[in-house]
Amino acid sequence: MHPQALLKSGHAIAGHLGHHNCSCRQPRPKQPQSLQIGRRLASWTPAVHQHISLNRKRKRTPACRSEAGETDDSTGDSQETQPSTERQPTDASEQDTPAPPTDPKTVDWREFRARLVAGDRGQQGEVSTSTANGRWAHDVGKPEKGCLLLAHPLMFGSSQGYFSQAVIFLFEHDDTASAGFILNKPTEHVLGKLVGADNLCPEFADNVLYLGGDVGHDTMHFLHGYSDIQGAVEVVQGVFMGGFEEARFGIRTGSKQSDQFRWFNRYAGWGPGQLEAECVAGVWFTAAASSHVILNHQNLSGREMWHTILEMMGGDYAALSKNVRDAYPENLPSD
Repeated sequence: MHPQALLKSGHAIAGHLGHHNCSCRQPRPKQPQSLQIGRRLASWTPAVHQHISLNRKRKRTPACRSEAGETDDSTGDSQETQPSTERQPTDASEQDTPAPPTDPKTVDWREFRARLVAGDRGQQGEVSTSTANGRWAHDVGKPEKGCLLLAHPLMFGSSQGYFSQAVIFLFEHDDTASAGFILNKPTEHVLGKLVGADNLCPEFADNVLYLGGDVGHDTMHFLHGYSDIQGAVEVVQGVFMGGFEEARFGIRTGSKQSDQFRWFNRYAGWGPGQLEAECVAGVWFTAAASSHVILNHQNLSGREMWHTILEMMGGDYAALSKNVRDAYPENLPSD
């Protein structure tokens, strides 16, 4: 099922729930004022990055260190030979054994790219540990399907507070439109308290409802990491959208856990070229991230999720996070 069809199914789910109050803000206009703010800020942003860079003393650690001993050439009649570290096959059968095949379906090309990025930065050891734990994030320079958008900390006023330091998962992006869910804006509601939800989806009664954006007042959607749910669409490897009836059945039979599903009311949407223009204007930082970071069932929400991902991205992004923490240590407005 195409993600656009899933948006329609979101309307269908919401229709069963009836009209409920989610304390959601009014949708932003199609031409947001933030774009104008971003243009003014675009000239300021490079200066900030330059200031951060000048005040940071970077120490690059070589990705590999050579521990080979030095050859003593002082005596011409003797030369110490270093033992070979190359592994030799023990028998003929082992020598003829081919390398195990690689299944493209099991390889996450985004994780492979993350390792390449880490290698270029001379941080291979650090990122290898991160990827081994299934948690990584890095800058991608422009929006792409499945990436994260992180709001610039000086963007969005009180009229669009739901986008303040937002982390948005972009589940759809092409030449015609872009759409995503805000991952770090939980509401005060759980699904079981919404009108009609107690009958439609009692299996998700304790799930917190997140404010997904400012478009589609009556739409309901959810993300999860289960690959065996029929009807679900894989947005990027390990992140799935939809499959409502199969998800309910899995919870009833005990094969699925209800807390592994993230529910959203509404979504964020952009018209043709609009998101790209906002990114160029400095409104959003774009990052690729692992499914563990995107789904994030450790209750990291609000500004803490925003900070955590910037810190994982490293470099100037981590420095920006630190500067924001230092400027607003305790008295940040509530999410």
